[in-house]
Amino acid sequence: VGCITFPLLTTASGAKMGKTASGAVWLDEKKYSPYDYFQFWVNVDDRDVARFLKLFTFLPMSEIAQLEKLQGADIRKAKQVLAFEATKILHGEEAAQEALKCA
Repeated sequence: VGCITFPLLTTASGAKMGKTASGAVWLDEKKYSPYDYFQFWVNVDDRDVARFLKLFTFLPMSEIAQLEKLQGADIRKAKQVLAFEATKILHGEEAAQEALKCA
């Protein structure tokens, strides 16, 4: 018998991420549409964007490093990349494109 453990995921504010947390995100598109999933990532705290890009996307670290440099209103671009990439992984390219178009 084997197991893998990892630390509880938290946001920059210290709030936990999980199904018992208020505002939890569902992976099942019947409970949470691809658009809502996309919007969840667009609306993350600015302080969480770089860490979430590293945890929830397959982007090269060099690209994430460039996105980490964005400040102020420009961080919205990094959030859109995070939202698109995370949505693409879960729901596919077409759903991610549609969510981006509707956002």
